[in-house]
Amino acid sequence: MNNQGYWINYKTGKIFRIDDHIDWIRRWPNARKLGIKKSLYDKIFDIDPVDDREKALLLAMNNASIIRVRAHGTYVTFEFSDSRSKAAIESIWMWGLDFAGDFTLMNVINFKTKKKLEMLFKDFKEYFDEGREDAIMENAYTFVIKNNFKQFFQETAWQIE
Repeated sequence: MNNQGYWINYKTGKIFRIDDHIDWIRRWPNARKLGIKKSLYDKIFDIDPVDDREKALLLAMNNASIIRVRAHGTYVTFEFSDSRSKAAIESIWMWGLDFAGDFTLMNVINFKTKKKLEMLFKDFKEYFDEGREDAIMENAYTFVIKNNFKQFFQETAWQIE
C-alpha cells in the first residue's frame, strides 16, 4: 500500500485507484466517472495544476461528494469536505475492509468541519461492528487553518451552481 492514491465517490461507493489526484481528475472521462459535473470540471481544469494544486483539489472536494485517499504504507489519509460526514465515514470503512490492516493508522480530515480523526483501523472497525458509527467523529479534534492556506480555502469554499 505504499504511495497509492484513490478517489472515492461516497454517494455511489465507487473507488478509483489513480496515478495522481490532480492529473487524474483533470481528464474528463475520469472526472465524469467520479461523478464530477461538467461545470465543476471546467473550473478545476482552469486552475494551474502545479502552482494551485491544493486549490484545485479543495475546489473538487468542496463541490462534489468525493474523498481523496493517500496511502503511505502504515498510514492512510482521507480528505473530504462535507458538513455531514456519515456517508464519507461509511465509504472510508468500506475502503478499509478491502485495503487496510488492523494496525493501519487512519487519518480522516474533514475540511468543511475542520475536524481530524486519527485512529487505527481495528478501532475504526469496532465502531461499525458495535453499530456506533455515528459516534466515530466524536474522537476527532479541531484543527486550525493558517493564514495563507485559509485564504485559498475560502476561495474554493463556494458552491458551483
